[in-house]
Amino acid sequence: MMNPISAFLGRSKVRKQQQEKIAALETQVQRLSANASGFNGPRTTRFYGQKFFNSLSSPNPNYLIDHATSRHQIRKTAAESTYAAALINRDIDSVIDSGLVLDAEPQADLLGLTSEQSQQWAQNVNNLFDLYAQSKKCSRSETMNLYQAQRLMERCMIRDGEVFVHYSFSNRADLLNPLQFTILDAEQIRGEGYTSTAGMQPFNTMDGIERNEDGKEVGIRIYYRDLKTGEEIFKTIPVQGDKSGRVFISHGFDPEYPGQTRGFSPLTVAINDLENITDLSLSEIEKAKNQSSVSFTLKNTSGQPGEDPFLTDIVGAAPRPPEHLTGNSTPAAGTENTAEESAEPLYTEIPETTFRKPGSVGVFGVPSGQELIPFSSTAPGTNYGEFIKNYFAPVAASVGQSGETAMMIFGSSYSASRATLILTYRIASQRRFNLASHVLDQLYENWLAEEVARGTISAPGFENPVIRAAWLKHKWNGPSLSAIDPLKEAAAEKAYRDMGLETGESLAMAHNASSFLSNVQKLSKEMPLLNAAIGNQAPTIVGKENNDE
Repeated sequence: MMNPISAFLGRSKVRKQQQEKIAALETQVQRLSANASGFNGPRTTRFYGQKFFNSLSSPNPNYLIDHATSRHQIRKTAAESTYAAALINRDIDSVIDSGLVLDAEPQADLLGLTSEQSQQWAQNVNNLFDLYAQSKKCSRSETMNLYQAQRLMERCMIRDGEVFVHYSFSNRADLLNPLQFTILDAEQIRGEGYTSTAGMQPFNTMDGIERNEDGKEVGIRIYYRDLKTGEEIFKTIPVQGDKSGRVFISHGFDPEYPGQTRGFSPLTVAINDLENITDLSLSEIEKAKNQSSVSFTLKNTSGQPGEDPFLTDIVGAAPRPPEHLTGNSTPAAGTENTAEESAEPLYTEIPETTFRKPGSVGVFGVPSGQELIPFSSTAPGTNYGEFIKNYFAPVAASVGQSGETAMMIFGSSYSASRATLILTYRIASQRRFNLASHVLDQLYENWLAEEVARGTISAPGFENPVIRAAWLKHKWNGPSLSAIDPLKEAAAEKAYRDMGLETGESLAMAHNASSFLSNVQKLSKEMPLLNAAIGNQAPTIVGKENNDE
């Protein structure tokens, strides 16, 4: 047995080495931070997404991007800028819409299943998972179902640059599956430092995440407040269970640098541009509001200096008020019927200069030598709309969107509009794949493992990693590409199927996330009834060809 004194000295030596390592890292951070000077960052010299006021970025050796402060600025911009909100919301609508739907595709050959057995198993799994996903009890707070939660997950990805989902398992009898999830706010994952684009600090928890020597995430340091005591608490949750193998937390982000440990919002580069667009829009709106309140102005055509109509007796001028109503504290001698309040200061409203509600005002009693002319409004600027469109286009492109899609304004050309929608659909497909890889795949694996363990779903050999992967093979289907001309595109889909380039199942899933086999079974019952109702005559569809403009 080791001597207690030796053990104590050994622990002290390890602790000292750890402290020296942390001190060295802090020194390195300070040195790199000093090299990144010159940026207009709040309260520090680190880079948070701002551009220089007077020039382009200087060639400093390294950017140190503080993911936390960058995230705060993006959230502020998203709350204040309609253009930022448009980028975020259009991304969610195109990627998620009403939710990504599970499409199980077990590897039939590897599992020794026939095509019919594989399809039947997949259909059963899809139906059970859909029941689970539509129940709000799948979330731990029971405030959203999985399809609704997917929209929040994608919002976190585009706004915060990362998403954290915590999985818990309950033995409640009223749950469709023991698995429940909680979407964590990125603000809850805290450390003493920040993420650097240099990829250093792979083994410490400065950004709130514990990693092993390979850089793999093994624990997440979560901050929360105790509801009873109000005490601030930090709790580290393992990413994966040692014994059960269950995944407890999913952390997803799209890295831009090797060794990156936290996510950066794609909107970071556009902070200043979004603020500029918002400022310009607000200034044009205020200018239009102010100018809309004036209909006419006066032009002096007499060549004489202007006179105050309230101080001189000129034709058309307002009569001067009696001296006892001008606010003088001492009425003139001989003034009759003087009330006490006449000694109080009196505010005289000038209608022409006092606006109490929106709208134009009229000017009456124009003095001689002055001409009444219409007020020429210059708001909004002649090229304001085109300028905003051209300014916003590269901002939208920087986050993988098109300006037309973000603003929901399309041209009249069929080809141009369809090209924009196809590009949007391809970007949405990429982001669906990323979200599935980051979160949804782990969630499905946890769910299926629980169903297999309970005996609800049969999956022989599920304990074997290879066989498990064969049973888990699947994909996630989202909304299909919007059809500008449904007749043209339906004809093209039929041609693809006739050439063997597409299957009925893939087309049905892509079109409206339905099952081809299920559709055929329903149609086999519905068509005889329809034919009998219409006298065995097929309906004629009359459509107008949309020619390219």
